[in-house]
Order: sequence, then structure tokens, then C-alpha cells
Amino acid sequence: MINLYLRHNEFATDVSEAALREAKRDDMLWVDVFTEYDGEKEAVEEVLDIKLLSKEEAQEIESSSKYFETESGIVANLNFIERNRDKLTVEPISFVVTDDGILVSIRHTDCDVFTETARRIQIEKDKNSSGFDIFVILTEAHIDREADMVELMAAQISQLSQEISESDRIGKYIIKKISQLQEQIITLRENIFDLQRVLISIRRSARFPQKLQHRLQLILKDIDSLINHSDFSFQRLDSLQDTALGLINIEQNEIVKILSVAAVVFMPPTLVASLYGMNFKYMPELDWEMTLQSGAIVPLGYIFAITLMLIFSVLTLWFFKYKKWL
Repeated sequence: MINLYLRHNEFATDVSEAALREAKRDDMLWVDVFTEYDGEKEAVEEVLDIKLLSKEEAQEIESSSKYFETESGIVANLNFIERNRDKLTVEPISFVVTDDGILVSIRHTDCDVFTETARRIQIEKDKNSSGFDIFVILTEAHIDREADMVELMAAQISQLSQEISESDRIGKYIIKKISQLQEQIITLRENIFDLQRVLISIRRSARFPQKLQHRLQLILKDIDSLINHSDFSFQRLDSLQDTALGLINIEQNEIVKILSVAAVVFMPPTLVASLYGMNFKYMPELDWEMTLQSGAIVPLGYIFAITLMLIFSVLTLWFFKYKKWL
């Protein structure tokens, strides 16, 4: 699919190859190629006499692949992030701005930033005189989208912090959630850094219009703010992770302490039971007994051993309480 925005404020979606070839080059401002078919890509390349990058070429991580200039214009490769529930999807999109002011974008998935940009350029009808204007609007919408994601993650971090402070037990899902947010922020920060490097390179280019320098400077300031905000969020997640792991360790220590106390409490009774469980020939307690008036015989040795066990257990518990170990 090819979307075409013309200088006389007309925006056409799903333009056919024939209609693209019939359009006058002088009227073109933005050619948005949203396709998986090489035919449309090749048609744009033929009409505008430019070379468009493939998806694999657009997602190269080298700085030299993110921005470079050719004889016909400048080429910038940016990653746009889309949020799908709790997952972030990174989509590489390639841009070409020709020397005669035509912006060409090629992408392989739908993106909210492009929808927002199309809406804005139709509202600001008299402000868009070249593809650089469209590119700046796209970048502003891109930054707004990134800022929304950073704010959303900050809200999730605050909610997670409150959950940790109010929870009696820290489950594995909290650690997994922290790790998930850390990965998302890392992805977001990398994307913001890439955008910053590309915009700095574009700003230094002699082809970039002087009238747009101020808007680009404001975008770079917004990027600095987003980087600081994302850094703070990442540090906060580190702090939450340390807190959660500390609480888990405390909980585990409490369990180990209870088990240790239980083992120590039963050690003296176990010793008594071991002593009286010995099969020695002479053990006087075995002969302790008392005859009641009814003639019933009460084994005092058995009662003595049980009482001794209980006394030792109570004394052990009292000792732990006295030492404030419980």
C-alpha cells in the first residue's frame, strides 16, 4: 500500500502504482510505502529515482547505517516501538528525504505515529512546504509516543512499589515483573539514544532547512528529558529489585529460624528419650511405680520421663524468648 501526500494538501491512501506514476513530482511531499511487496517499493524507486533500503538493512545497528547521505538526499533509519499489552515490538522504518524536498518512508507494519502524523499534517495545511517539515512532525509524534510509554512505565513502577510495600509476601511474579520492566526500559532507552544520534546528524547536515533548526533543538531537549526520566525509572527498578530480594531473604531467614528453633526445642526431649530408650539391664526408673487404692499400678518412670521432656522444651523456649531470638 502506498499513501501519498501532495503539496496542495491532498492526502490519498492506498494509491495504486499507476496513480503514483501519474502524479507530478513537484506536487509530492510525502510518499509512505506500507507494503510487503517488492513491486510497490520498486515503483517508488523508479518514479523518484532513489534507492530504498530493505527491512534487514534498516535494522542494522551500526551508527553509519542509522544515518548517511547520498547524492539524491539523506537516509535515516529509525526504530519505532509499538506496545502490545506487556510486550514492546520494535519496527525498523527507513526514511529518505530527497534534495527536492520529498519524504519517502518505507515500513512493514502499522504504526500509530504515522496515523497521528497524517492527522496533524492535514490540520496544519499551510505549514508543510517540504518533506523535512513532515519528517519533523513525524519525529515530534514519535517523541510524544516514547514519552507516553515512559510515563506508563513510571506509573507501573509506582504501582509495583506500592504493592511491594503493602505485601506480606513477595512472590516470584513481582521479580518477573521487575525484570520485564527493566527489559522494556532498556529497549526504550536504546531506541531514544538511536533517535538522538540520528537527529544530531541531521541537524549538522547542510541539507537540513535552517527554519526547522529550532524545532529540532526542542525535540533534542525533549529527548534529554526522556533519557533522564528513563534512567531514573531504571534506577528505581534496581532499588525495587534489591528491596524485593531483601524481603525474600528476610522471609526465608524467618522460615529457617523457625525450623532451627523447632529442631533445638526438640533436642533435649530427644536426648531424654534416647537415654531411657537404652536397653541396659539395670535402669531404676523402670521400676518406679505407685499402687492406687483401687489396685491399679501407675508407672512413675514413664510419667517422670514425659515430664522431664516437657520441662526441657519449656526451658528451651523460655531461653529463646529471653534472648529475644523469637
